[in-house]
Amino acid sequence: MSGFIIGILLGFIMKRSRFCLAGNLRDAYLEKKSKGIYAFLSIILTTSLIYFTMTLLGIIPERPEQASFSLLAATIGGLMFGFGAILANGCVVSSLLKVGDGRLAGVMSLLSFAIVAAAATQGLLAPLVGSMQTTFVVNDQLFEVIPFPVLFVVIPAFLIVAYLIYKNWKKEKKAIQLPSQFSGIRHFLFEKKLDIRIAAIIIGLLAGSSFLFSYLTGRYGSMGITTPVVSWLNIFSQNVNELNWASFFVVGIIVGSFIYALGSLEFSFKGTDGKTLAKSTLGGAMMGFGAIAGQGCLVGNGIVGTAIFSLNAWINFAFILVGIWIGTYVFYVKPLQEIRIENKEENAYVN
Repeated sequence: MSGFIIGILLGFIMKRSRFCLAGNLRDAYLEKKSKGIYAFLSIILTTSLIYFTMTLLGIIPERPEQASFSLLAATIGGLMFGFGAILANGCVVSSLLKVGDGRLAGVMSLLSFAIVAAAATQGLLAPLVGSMQTTFVVNDQLFEVIPFPVLFVVIPAFLIVAYLIYKNWKKEKKAIQLPSQFSGIRHFLFEKKLDIRIAAIIIGLLAGSSFLFSYLTGRYGSMGITTPVVSWLNIFSQNVNELNWASFFVVGIIVGSFIYALGSLEFSFKGTDGKTLAKSTLGGAMMGFGAIAGQGCLVGNGIVGTAIFSLNAWINFAFILVGIWIGTYVFYVKPLQEIRIENKEENAYVN
C-alpha cells in the first residue's frame, strides 16, 4: 500500500504543478531557461540527501555492489529513450499521467512502451539487447572511488542548487492571476498551480522516502517505472505474477492523475489525430527499448540511479538528455527556423 500511496501523491503533485520530467529538460534547450534543470537537480539531490542519511544512520543498508554495465547500451538506450520522449510528448511517467486524465495518446504510448520493453526483456528483441549489454562493459564503481562520505558532496551541492533556485526565483515576474473557478480547499488543491520548484522538492522527498518503504517490503530500491510496467503486462499476457512495491507505485501514479483531473474538472476521454497517435506509439516503443537497453528511464536512472551515484545512471541520463535535445531540435527548433527562412524569402520577394 505504501507504493500505491506514494504513486498517488506523485501523480497528483505532477498534475497539479504540470511537472513533466522530459518537458523541463526540453524547455531548458528550447527556451534557454535554467529553471527546469535546477528543478531536476533538486529532485536528485533531495533524494540523495535522504538516501545517504538513512544509510549512514543504519535505517536501511548500504546499496549492494553495482553490476558492470555496457557503455554502448547506456549510450544508445539513453539516446533512444530521450528522442522517444520528445516523439511521445513526454516520458513514460507522462504517459501514465495522460492515462489518468483520459488521453488516448497516453494509452497508446504506454502500451507500446510495455510491449517493446517486454520484448526487449524476454521476447524477440532480448538477444539484440543482450548483445548490446555485453559490448564495451565497464565496472560501475563511481561510489566506491569517492574517498570520503558522499554526504560531503551531496550537502554542498544541494545548498548551491538551492541558492541558484532562490536567486532565479527572485528575478521572475509574477504571473497574471486568472479568475478562480473554485474556492477554499478545492481552489488550493485543484486550481492553484504548484510551482515546479516546490514540486521538485516534494518529488525528491517522495523518492527518498521510497527507499525505506520499498525496503520494508523486501525490495531494495526506490521509485521504478520500466520493470513494474512490464510486470503488469506479464500478468495479463503470461499469467506470471511478478508484482512488487513498484508495481503498485505505477498504478498509484495513474490514480493520482485521475483524482486531480476529476477534482479540477479536467477529466474527459480525449482522442486525437492519427499523426499524434502514431508519434505517441513510436515514441513509447523507442522509450521501451531504450529503457531496457540502458537499464533505466528518467526515473530509474535520471533520478534514483544518479542519486545513489551510479556511473551507469549518470552516463545514461546524460545521453537521455542529448536524445531529448536532438528531438527538440528536429521537431521544434528546425521547423521554426524553416518558417523564419520562408518568411524572409517571401518578404524579400514582395519588396
